[in-house]
Amino acid sequence: MAVKKSFAQFLSDTRLMTEGCNAHLDEVKAVGITESMVAKLEEKSKVLADLDTQQEKLKADLKSITAKLTTELTAQEKLLNEMRRRVKVGIAPEQWREFGITARR
Repeated sequence: MAVKKSFAQFLSDTRLMTEGCNAHLDEVKAVGITESMVAKLEEKSKVLADLDTQQEKLKADLKSITAKLTTELTAQEKLLNEMRRRVKVGIAPEQWREFGITARR
């Protein structure tokens, strides 16, 4: 069973194939590899590298936004808990449900 290569290794393999074919174009033509095939491989490699860069930026943005969301959720939870505590102190337990409080005491 073959081991799956990383994306970086795949791009490296592609780059090496392109360089090798360009360096030995006459020889690889003899086995059916054309200049257009090499050019297409090189072009697709650039597209893959660009897409990978975009994906990595999106991952970084996602981490940043997730951190902001977590911070906001924590602050909101603290505020909500403080308000619940104050309602429990000042409002009769029979009315707690109006505030979304389901505790009995």
